[in-house]
Amino acid sequence: MFGYQVVELVPNLDMFFVRKDILNEVCMEDTIPTFELLTRDSFVGVPSHKTCTLDQVKRLVDFPLALQGLHTEAKEKAMKQVRELNERWLQDYGMTFCDLPE
Repeated sequence: MFGYQVVELVPNLDMFFVRKDILNEVCMEDTIPTFELLTRDSFVGVPSHKTCTLDQVKRLVDFPLALQGLHTEAKEKAMKQVRELNERWLQDYGMTFCDLPE
């Protein structure tokens, strides 16, 4: 995504990304583990963090839109994505991920 490749994963903690153009200069593509391989025995997609508060939600933006200076659209898209995430979490875990304004 955005020209980066996941190259390592620390389960439950972090993902490490490297720019694809740099990887292509120094690595053969078939030597780079796929995302599926890196995540098969991990907890990617399993809730491990506290849910977000309304104050945190108000600060969220869609990064590509924000970079284009489309701040209103960036906030609206982020809110839409959080609503969708909440619906999935409610179905999968019986709880919502973020507090949202009414």
